[in-house]
Amino acid sequence: MKRYLLLVPLLVELSTPSVAQGYFVKGFGPDSCGEVIAALQAREQYFNQGNESTPLDKVSGGEIVLAWVLGYLSGSNYERWSSNRYNRLGEDFDKESLALWLINWCTQNPLRAIDDAAEALVREIDK
Repeated sequence: MKRYLLLVPLLVELSTPSVAQGYFVKGFGPDSCGEVIAALQAREQYFNQGNESTPLDKVSGGEIVLAWVLGYLSGSNYERWSSNRYNRLGEDFDKESLALWLINWCTQNPLRAIDDAAEALVREIDK
């Protein structure tokens, strides 16, 4: 039961839309980099203790942030594919590299949101 109660705030977050910088953002995109860093560091700490599985009550925030950013990359790839541009963003790195990149970017930009980080990642890959 406790595990399911932890999902309630996540489901509310996923259903809360936001408008950022003139475009519509849904889900975790508007969350601050401070929240992202906390979630990803909790995830990293859990795995550094020798744990291999990912129970929802231990690492869900970090996993969901990573999934959101990977979805952003997928959406960017689709948009690029539909306009006949390079559409393989993110194929050269794994989830752990993405987590480290997000922690570094958010540490340098603590007042920005996760959708800003995702867009910065797209721009960096696209160089």
